[in-house]
Amino acid sequence: MQHFSERGWIFTNTSCEAPMHWAKELCYRCKGLLVEILVFPLFFMGLIIVWLRSLKKTPNQKVLFGTSSIISLKTVKSVLDSEFDITYFSFKNLNMQVSNEKSVTIENIAPKWIANDYPLLLGKYWAFLWALDQFHVFFLYFDGGFLDRTVLYWRLEPIVYQFFGKKIALLPYGADVWDSRKNTNLYQKYGHIVYDKEYFKEDFKKEKRVYWWCKYAHLVLSPIDYMRYIPRADVVMLFGHVLAISDHPYRFSLNDEPLKMLHFANHGIRKGSHHITSVFDSLQDKAQCQILEGVSRDKALEALQHCHIFIDNIIDGFVSYASIEALLAGKIVITNMDKSLNAFYQYLDPEYYDALLAQCPIIHAHKENLEEVLQELLLLDAASLVQKSEQSRAFAVKLIEDDCAMWKKILSNLLEAS
Repeated sequence: MQHFSERGWIFTNTSCEAPMHWAKELCYRCKGLLVEILVFPLFFMGLIIVWLRSLKKTPNQKVLFGTSSIISLKTVKSVLDSEFDITYFSFKNLNMQVSNEKSVTIENIAPKWIANDYPLLLGKYWAFLWALDQFHVFFLYFDGGFLDRTVLYWRLEPIVYQFFGKKIALLPYGADVWDSRKNTNLYQKYGHIVYDKEYFKEDFKKEKRVYWWCKYAHLVLSPIDYMRYIPRADVVMLFGHVLAISDHPYRFSLNDEPLKMLHFANHGIRKGSHHITSVFDSLQDKAQCQILEGVSRDKALEALQHCHIFIDNIIDGFVSYASIEALLAGKIVITNMDKSLNAFYQYLDPEYYDALLAQCPIIHAHKENLEEVLQELLLLDAASLVQKSEQSRAFAVKLIEDDCAMWKKILSNLLEAS
């Protein structure tokens, strides 16, 4: 944990250094602005060339996902690739690789001198023109615009898409819309502060960007609780996750071995990881307890395959991507579920959500009752644990199949509208 306490005072920053230095920030902005001024003639010429090329083309059915290297759209692409022509673009594909999924990066499309020396400074303009020429439907995160890091051009991007007759769909993933001023969850807010001292610095631009994109996007989707941060949502869903079921085989075997409990402690303050650690310490003689932090995704998934119980989050009230992966693998999942959030979805679609939540095998827990919940699970016999495991798998498969069908409908509607 990146904080400590002394006599009741909680410290998150003992260096006495500001998150930003004015000179460094000024230099960064001036450099970006200078490049934007110098590149304008070439950029404008590139727009004209793309427009002239579009006059000779028939509209294609190609879809672009991107441009942040986040896993949620990557797995959607990997599952729907067989039915849609989808390309995932990210400037750098640094993490969260998905099997059978290939991402296009700046190295694949730009001249070497741009890709090697100026991948973001100049590469964003090249990539934007390339995408504008190649694709007809753009599925982006709110910070996924090609020109997002520019001083001025980011406002032009959605307008240019409309001018060229492209279809824009937006999907938040969290950090692209979270605003520290609007976040009333103090546990979550404090966790963000500990995780990133500069977390708040994009709040003003973030709000402007969210409203700007919502003005011009053709479709805005909002999973879980992100509606709190965006002014518009055309499609609302509880999770919206699509995973390749074959990549997460069912595995739940007791074989007279002690129960294995697992927790991922990334964003530990937000998840209550220090409290989970203390609970695990009290259960060491009854179960094998493991906490992972700072490991690769492959190692995390390998550990997930070998555990029986997955404790995800006892603070945040929504179900994370990792919980869906654990359910699909047949693990008994424990996490905090926001009852008001569930009630909201039941209000919107009672026929579906009343049945879904009644069947939901996720065990609701928070910091006050986590140890009690785990103690009760330790008392269950093998048959009862296996039954819970099978319910996890069945629930996840149904949820993914439903979400997959709706993703297909959304993409089909966007392509037909274009």
